[in-house]
Amino acid sequence: MTTTTRNRRRLTPAVGVACLAVLLSACQNVWGVRESYRNYIAGPVANGELVASNGANHPEGGSGSGGGAFTWKLRSSTFDAATTTGTVQLEGTVETRGHHKTGDVWILDATFSNPRLVINGSTGTFYVDVTFRPYQGINPNPVPAKQTVNDLAFATVDLSGVDWTPNEDGRRTISNAPMVGIPAAMQLIGWDLFYGNPVTLDPLSVTF
Repeated sequence: MTTTTRNRRRLTPAVGVACLAVLLSACQNVWGVRESYRNYIAGPVANGELVASNGANHPEGGSGSGGGAFTWKLRSSTFDAATTTGTVQLEGTVETRGHHKTGDVWILDATFSNPRLVINGSTGTFYVDVTFRPYQGINPNPVPAKQTVNDLAFATVDLSGVDWTPNEDGRRTISNAPMVGIPAAMQLIGWDLFYGNPVTLDPLSVTF
């Protein structure tokens, strides 16, 4: 039997809490999606919730009601130092929902799972499984059904500042690499309506 840990944040003030040593490996794999989005979902207007599970975690902290950036479990990785190419597969699920309508229906509803970074020299492409409700206003009638797109090319990642030299344990670290949403993905989930173009996302940090 497997155990699923669901870490829920809902309308709780941000409290600065440092990562414990036992959670160091999780803290090294960080992607918060977008801080202002977390704060809006968990804030008093959307009155929503953020739920992390299946290897993802949502620590407290951050500068608003949305808490800190999500951490993700490392599932697997490959890297070719000669060509500076590889793949980092993370594990976890983050559910975000706001503007409750009725029952289990939320107007803003997006779930992000199993992020994957494909490294190609100084750039990277970030893929994620996404289940979302198309945005058609706060009071759509009828409410559109949720859609799922697996392995969606979600963002480009600037890896130009990465030092690929491994540490003494053979691990490599990408720290706070800038991320920008891919326009087609942002249009699909409706974020271009809120954040313009380009859509800046939270930076990515991974150790593999």
